[in-house]
Amino acid sequence: MKDFLRIGEISSLCKISIKTLRFYEEKGLIKPIEVDPFTGYRHYDEENVKTIYKIQFLKEAGFSLDEIKNFDENSLSKKVKDLKKEIKNFKKRISLISSYSKVKGDIEMKPFINDENAIGKWKYDCSCNSKEEYLKGEGIKEDIALSEICFLPEGEGYWVFDRWTKGELYSYNGIYYTYEIDGDTMFLTCFGLDHKKEICLVYKRVDNKKHTIGDLKHVDNVNLPIEKDEKVVGFWNTYDYIPYKMKNDYQGEKLLKGDEYVTSIIFTPDNKCIMQTKDKISSMKYSNGKLLFEDWEAVLDYKIKIVDGEEYLILDWKSGDYTYTGRINGCYVFKRA
Repeated sequence: MKDFLRIGEISSLCKISIKTLRFYEEKGLIKPIEVDPFTGYRHYDEENVKTIYKIQFLKEAGFSLDEIKNFDENSLSKKVKDLKKEIKNFKKRISLISSYSKVKGDIEMKPFINDENAIGKWKYDCSCNSKEEYLKGEGIKEDIALSEICFLPEGEGYWVFDRWTKGELYSYNGIYYTYEIDGDTMFLTCFGLDHKKEICLVYKRVDNKKHTIGDLKHVDNVNLPIEKDEKVVGFWNTYDYIPYKMKNDYQGEKLLKGDEYVTSIIFTPDNKCIMQTKDKISSMKYSNGKLLFEDWEAVLDYKIKIVDGEEYLILDWKSGDYTYTGRINGCYVFKRA
């Protein structure tokens, strides 16, 4: 039995034209195991097949042929960073175009007008129905995700905010705000998706610095020593999502009714962890009691709890709220599979 393929056979197997195969060879991406000196026939082996599949995969992922030729272990992370930068630039351009033409009910998104008085960090103070109510001392302190907000220079958005202009702040989900500043107090009035007034959030000025998105991020040290944790090794299915304050008192009661973002998690014996979400698979390292999530620059604490003979893995979930406010809202609960 022959241990090679001719060009027509590999073309059929990999669903790629002979012309493209020869082009890849000219570019130095693939090389036949041999070329018959008398007939000129090219012969290919299993490694050539793997290389062609790799080329097809990387092309689909957006790599150019030159990038594929020089591909190494750092290429994927660099490509992800480049794509994120492109996405950010596209969003900024879309937002700019939309600001002149997009109409939400009777609210028109305005072009950017600077407001130096708004720039900087603001810390949540209380909630009320109006400025007048606040001045009467009728504000109520609540536990809200927007515990601290920041107005970046040039109307730039971050976190849940798309952009801002003088007097208005827009979010990605269609909710928008108007603001009024009185001294070091900001009155941020929230309008829902139906454009009806919902609530007035009151903030106090923290500073008037011109921050960048990088300044605002909470970054954990993910370069921790690796320690074994044999008891966590295995496959875990998502079971629940609970408020962070319930972490230490969880007794197996199910609060979440399906539609989880994270669906499962696997811990391997060599201190690697694979997390499956609705839209992707993430790989990271873990140390005893901690997931070292390099993509998010976050360390997620976990612990195992046994309730009525069942093993539960409780994992702190650091979403964008943590990244920009340091706040952990909840924990995922997994059941050993």
